Amino acid sequence: MESDPVEVFRRKLELRNKSPHTQKAYLATVKKFMEFLGKRKKTLGEITEEDVEEFLYLLKVEGASPSSLRRHFYAVKAFLEANKIQLAWKLSLIHISEPTRPLYISYAVFCLK
Repeated sequence: MESDPVEVFRRKLELRNKSPHTQKAYLATVKKFMEFLGKRKKTLGEITEEDVEEFLYLLKVEGASPSSLRRHFYAVKAFLEANKIQLAWKLSLIHISEPTRPLYISYAVFCLK
């Protein structure tokens, strides 16, 4: 019997002694990511790094803060790894913040490794 990927991830988070807060936040991200894939009629086995980038961009457009984008990125990455799905990960998430500038200058950037 094939396990539910979200349940596999939940168990991995629990086994790694992640805090209840982290578990809740990561699982909320993963559920949203699965909905995103469902709307695009993609399975986990079909996703690409570009799908992850599109998901993160959507969250950014919806108003996610740079720190939230970083958490979403690592939640999705950990979810895929927990389900033995490996992507090339040519992108890395870098948070650039310039506290002396107006708030809108603080942003997240995806760049090539």
